[in-house]
Amino acid sequence: MSGRLSISFVDLPDHTSLRNALGDRLSPKGMNEIQSRVQAEANALVNAVKQRGKFDGVRDFAGVFPLKIVGELIGLPTEGRNRLLAWGDANFNVMGPQNDRYERSLPVFLECFEYIKWLDQDPSRLRNGSLGSALYEAADKGIIRRDQCHPLMAAYLVAGIDTTISSIANALDLFGQNPDQWQKLRERPAMVGRAYNEILRIESPALGFKRVTRVATELAGVALPEGASVVVLYASANRDERKCADPDRFDIGRHAADHVAFGHGLHVCAGRMLARLEASAILTAMAEQVEGIEVGGRTRHLNNTVHSPTPVSRYSAISCLFNSAAILAKSERARASQASNAKARSGCSFHLSAKFSSGPLGFAIT
Repeated sequence: MSGRLSISFVDLPDHTSLRNALGDRLSPKGMNEIQSRVQAEANALVNAVKQRGKFDGVRDFAGVFPLKIVGELIGLPTEGRNRLLAWGDANFNVMGPQNDRYERSLPVFLECFEYIKWLDQDPSRLRNGSLGSALYEAADKGIIRRDQCHPLMAAYLVAGIDTTISSIANALDLFGQNPDQWQKLRERPAMVGRAYNEILRIESPALGFKRVTRVATELAGVALPEGASVVVLYASANRDERKCADPDRFDIGRHAADHVAFGHGLHVCAGRMLARLEASAILTAMAEQVEGIEVGGRTRHLNNTVHSPTPVSRYSAISCLFNSAAILAKSERARASQASNAKARSGCSFHLSAKFSSGPLGFAIT
């Protein structure tokens, strides 16, 4: 159901007009206009969780930031924002087999489309100057049809959040397991962009996506008839040893800009610039304030869209321990004044018990 309403499954020429409707807002120029605001939000979030001590690393951290940024960017009213993750989860479950998970998710999925219908009936509910209001302005100018606003809103509501949440959580896990790489980033914060590319390469938030051949063709010696279903495995391509030396090693010094975590070609992720901006802001804020990251137990999450004998790239739980640079400095001063070791240790760190809110493996906006 969702596929037929999504830009992900639209071909030329309609695909071009739909993408162009929001081209300026999601372009590098558009991202530059909101960069300072996004960085300020990231700084505030890192500072806030530092003050709290123990907190939920996804519900209160990785899950908070994209929801806030995307909600503001689209211009959503307060009503409904707290349901975005649940709607995203349902969207990917109804794209799969009609099993129990499908049956449980279908009412939630329909709830999402009722919400979009509610917005569509009165676009003034969207903040002026927002990405959402720009859709309806494009329709008024004849750039897109009025009936195309609904599926576009659906794409940006349910497909543009989970991938970023997944990548931020994956960053916590990867840097926690590779403290030398975290120290390298702290020493050279200009490597944030390169580090994020490596995070996406080694832990692709979207493991794969289905495509359909428009004409008969041949791929790697295999004949594919017209209309054949083909699963494009982004995660496999990103760890192709013919392309990437030692592909299972996490190395932020690697030149991984040519990864395909955002897809490729006509359907490359339209929101990739926003995802990069959000992740870079979070990593920059953390690099300034967090000395080290320790990770504990992890639980993976499955949905109806991707099945694999190995865990999919989506956590349902991850426990972490952050060591704050500012707090470490304070504890050093405490030791210098002969404070107790126990007190110094308790002042050195704060604990995260990171649990994902319900949500699936995310897919890029295409």
